[in-house]
Amino acid sequence: MAAEHGHFHNKIARAVHLSPTTDEYDLHGYTQEQCEQLGEELFAHTFRVSHQFRVSFIIGGGREVRQKYDANLPKWLTEVLRQRGFEDDIGASAVDSCQKKYKYQDDTGKNVKRLHVFPSIELVDDGSGGGGGAAAAEAEDTPEQQIVRASAEAFPALLNDNVPTWLQLRRVQHVLNEFAEKVKGIEAKMIKCEALDESEAELYHSDYADKDLVVKKLTIVSTKMKHKVCSFVGRSLPVRLLGLCVTVVRSVQALTTT
Repeated sequence: MAAEHGHFHNKIARAVHLSPTTDEYDLHGYTQEQCEQLGEELFAHTFRVSHQFRVSFIIGGGREVRQKYDANLPKWLTEVLRQRGFEDDIGASAVDSCQKKYKYQDDTGKNVKRLHVFPSIELVDDGSGGGGGAAAAEAEDTPEQQIVRASAEAFPALLNDNVPTWLQLRRVQHVLNEFAEKVKGIEAKMIKCEALDESEAELYHSDYADKDLVVKKLTIVSTKMKHKVCSFVGRSLPVRLLGLCVTVVRSVQALTTT
């Protein structure tokens, strides 16, 4: 049973209970005791809300900021999560099937390390007339799921209709790479003769988990990214600077092969 909002000693737990929406919190200076308090006041609860959400924590970073975070912070936080039934899932997102999951992200672009947590949720009707509750949320694919599940034939049209910018294509690329790693992890378990859970078995036997299909999608995304770079440079710069396109394309190629 959740405590009253005013009875939460942890400021982050109090903020999330007051406004259970996707947000990010910086855990610099956090101790093991504070992580345990966060687990008790936040992760031990089920939220009755009309929408899915995640809670993201900054738990470290590069050379410039790492001294602000205890080196054991990721370990403390993940131990607290596991003690309350949370599971590590690199492909987790804010959907009903990913409740009580968490995933690690090393954001080199922003020089920070994050832990994304997807809490336990009971979906309720907010009275807005949308209706459907949990069943509707489960029935409608998220954009990430549409990307992963699209067939080879449907994927180009999906990009053309919904992904107009280079940055959005980069996000699609990230989603596909994460999914490929998830499939790779399942295959590693099978090689070791480890049992798969129901969701892993269902994923492994799905048509869209085919490695060749994922590679084909990544190739399509990479090609579109290169075209957008050259198209932008060609329209925006004088002839004497068009050589920059070559350098930029090579940078894109380096990104898309990592």
